[in-house]
Amino acid sequence: MSVNGDLSDLEEMPEEVEVEVQAIDRGEQLRETGDTGGSVRKQMTIVDGKFFTYIAELSNNKKTVATCKKCEPRAVYISGAPLVSSNFIKHLKIKHGNEAVAEYTAYLKARKENVKGDSRKHRPKVNLNQADMGALISKFVVSAQIPFRAVEDPNFIKIFKELHIESYGLKVPSRFMVVKTIDKMFQKIMKP
Repeated sequence: MSVNGDLSDLEEMPEEVEVEVQAIDRGEQLRETGDTGGSVRKQMTIVDGKFFTYIAELSNNKKTVATCKKCEPRAVYISGAPLVSSNFIKHLKIKHGNEAVAEYTAYLKARKENVKGDSRKHRPKVNLNQADMGALISKFVVSAQIPFRAVEDPNFIKIFKELHIESYGLKVPSRFMVVKTIDKMFQKIMKP
């Protein structure tokens, strides 16, 4: 039975199709996605939209269904076991050649490098404590002449959350702490 076809073929497909495909490290080819139920589930990188587009309406816990981007404008549906990319890779190899598989392998390798670059254990050590962080933000508030409440704005806080400052034991100071810090800095300047 072919792994390509239209929607009517999906009902007839076996749950698992054995194929011989070069093994690719599956540890880095998964990503977390939210589904309509609000839960988080794992999804393969191969169905992230670059090579195949994941079809949530046709997928379930027993099968992953996606359309091949290289076969467009024709809609070619590929079905496979969840978290197993062999059917998708076999389709690339049979229908689009070894070049397509090599392109996917290079894409996967590039994504792994990006993940490794973002890893917290590869981050440089930061020599910044909470007091220094508060002083830097306070100096910014004074020099930019913005209201103290700006440090409690959700968008301002989001900047620091995206930088994962909590992983360094830091947090954005409240407006009250900014005022205290500015007052201390002012007192220090005014003392002769």
